[in-house]
Amino acid sequence: MKIIDFIVCDDIRQEASNKVTLVGVYDRSIMLQAGTPKDEIVWPLRMKLCFYCRFTFQEDDVLPDHFEVEYFFNGEKKTSAEGRINKPSPADVISKILRLSIIGNGFPIYSIGELGFNVKFMKENDVLYEITPDFKMQIGVAENEIKQVSVH
Repeated sequence: MKIIDFIVCDDIRQEASNKVTLVGVYDRSIMLQAGTPKDEIVWPLRMKLCFYCRFTFQEDDVLPDHFEVEYFFNGEKKTSAEGRINKPSPADVISKILRLSIIGNGFPIYSIGELGFNVKFMKENDVLYEITPDFKMQIGVAENEIKQVSVH
């Protein structure tokens, strides 16, 4: 099993025509907008963060029945999300694609730093595949300047 896409975004919507809409796709960084200076932010912050992942499998690959996505902050495992994997649709079996949509309401952001991921695919209690995307998300804070306006 190999990774095709691991996309981090603000929201994922499933359309009636079986298409997926990704809203607010992040590149390799998340810049948080802060109304206060960085040193006054109370961490962890909670935000909605979604993950859309596609994997390709081979004819002889064993298909997993559940998954776990581990989240690392500055190299330290902080949390994880688990879920069942539905039987692939006939179209997905033909194209050899496995899709995961993960909606993280209240996802914790611990501070400025680096967010990494690891995906485990399991069948019963056995880990079949472990895949780590080859990028890390940089978390930063964009401070808003307070401007004085003079009216004459």
